[in-house]
Amino acid sequence: MPTDANFDTPTEPEWLVVTGRGGYALGTVSGIATRRYHGNLVVAFPPPRGRTMVWPRSEEVLCIATGEEVPLGRSWYAPDELVPAECAPVVTFSCEPDGFPTWTYQVGPHRVRRRLVVHACAAELSFELLDGPPCALLVRPLLTWRSHHHLHASPTISRVAVGWNGKVADDTEHTYERALLPTERARGYDHVENLIAPVRIRFDLGAGTARLRVSVEGDAEGTEPGATDPIARAAAAFVIRHPDGRQGIIAGYPWFTEWARDTMIALPGLLLPHDPRRVREVLGAWCGRMRNGLLPCQLEDLGSEPLRTNAADAPLWMLQAIQSLEAVEPGLVDEGLRAAANAVLDRYHDGTDHGIFVDRDGLLVAGAEGEALTWMDAISPQGPVTPRGGKAIELNALYLRGLRLGARLALSASETTRADVPRARAERCAAAMADRFPDAETGLLRDVVDPTDPPVVEPLRPNILVALATPDIPWPSGCAARTLEAVDSRLLTPYGLRTLDPLHPDYTPAYGGDQPTRDLAYHQGTVWPWLMGPYVDAVLTVRGDDAAVRDALRGRLAPLMHALRAQGSLHEVYDGDVPHRPGGCPAQAWSVSEVFRAWQRVGPAVE
Repeated sequence: MPTDANFDTPTEPEWLVVTGRGGYALGTVSGIATRRYHGNLVVAFPPPRGRTMVWPRSEEVLCIATGEEVPLGRSWYAPDELVPAECAPVVTFSCEPDGFPTWTYQVGPHRVRRRLVVHACAAELSFELLDGPPCALLVRPLLTWRSHHHLHASPTISRVAVGWNGKVADDTEHTYERALLPTERARGYDHVENLIAPVRIRFDLGAGTARLRVSVEGDAEGTEPGATDPIARAAAAFVIRHPDGRQGIIAGYPWFTEWARDTMIALPGLLLPHDPRRVREVLGAWCGRMRNGLLPCQLEDLGSEPLRTNAADAPLWMLQAIQSLEAVEPGLVDEGLRAAANAVLDRYHDGTDHGIFVDRDGLLVAGAEGEALTWMDAISPQGPVTPRGGKAIELNALYLRGLRLGARLALSASETTRADVPRARAERCAAAMADRFPDAETGLLRDVVDPTDPPVVEPLRPNILVALATPDIPWPSGCAARTLEAVDSRLLTPYGLRTLDPLHPDYTPAYGGDQPTRDLAYHQGTVWPWLMGPYVDAVLTVRGDDAAVRDALRGRLAPLMHALRAQGSLHEVYDGDVPHRPGGCPAQAWSVSEVFRAWQRVGPAVE
């Protein structure tokens, strides 16, 4: 098991089970825990408690007639010991058909099936002897009570209940010390914790199914993944309902909460066209959080810290989500959503926080000292890693789309005079984009116009795809086609789009190491799968929507769709260089949603 400083992701596949309440279980196929988030039960409590790790793992030993004891798994212990040296091999592993992980082990003539079922406040391990003579199984649940973000040297488990249908073999509480999580060490975080084993249970497997259940106070049942199709289940994993009934979108498992930007980008691919009313619920909840035309960047799950609003694109992506809802169910775009859309457009035009305003040329400006206001938001001790203050191309494309939406919504409400204002601003913005963004030297579109931090070398970045996907911008002849060709040759990979041209001097080929190192690579060449959505939109806009173009796009999407089906989700990022090793969050909402949305868009061939 690699534990060097570049190891950001476990080398084996990970599985994920979600509860529909924000809680989850996460692990590896082998059962070896390497992340602080790996565990059989993480319960989502309201703030300030937040998501709580309860049951990280178990110690399981099969006892066969010869007197031999064969462990069914292994664990890391500091400093670098994988215990035991040998264990029973996993013969088969699957999360089908219902999403709950199931392992099969073979020990001589004994074939044992192990299965984990997870609810909102409880999880149950079951063991069944499928073949072979009767045998025994010894299980110790290893427990804790901590934030899923932070390890604990002195755990307590006073609120945890353990139930079983076997016999107690040892009721003495033991502490398993110095449990090591090598992925956390590689990522630069605390990586050693202690776990409590309150009891050891003996099960006679020949006498029936063995069951071990761990639960906490609360509703023991939860919303379980109901879809049998792995892609539908992957999409549904991010849609949650809080105990108060509020709908939300988790940006990624295991460590992300609800983020405005991620929610707005992911909504169409996750919930449209099959559940437009839930889209309206989520949009309505976020509209209620709007201040000065801005949305909070994220919702905290560990307290009540002041919510930051320094995401200039999040309200604009919200307008895009409203437009997607309008296309499916226009009657759901009611006065509340129209008012929110108008508030964003008016405040952006007149000026709001973080240096956001519309300049005299009709283009949107966003920039404040020391802030990163676009989705390329990594900040180092020296400041933004990708300073994009000024007139960023995707912000202006989204603003232009929002103006057109605003005019259309006003007309639908018979507000003709109101519609004239955004229509005129849209025409001016489109003309200014066509005039200002083409680069006379390269013949390509620029990433930022009038930058507050002019680059030494003009970067080619995938943000231009949002502009290329925006119809009716009068680009100079050949500019859009040349720019898209450059994207194809320098940014496109089998797993998404690079965030920077490999020929650029700031290109970083791999994403890994501690957080400062990862931040320096985050948007400087690292591949993001979610960008396949804007890419497909741009190709269909620039090259035309015909059978040949769709066939080519299906081929581009095939590796990600294969990974989605095989893994049950998609990672947040991949390395910029071959072999494009996955990294970051192992299950990211906008990765799944935008790839799936793009696949749906190009799926049916045009006759």
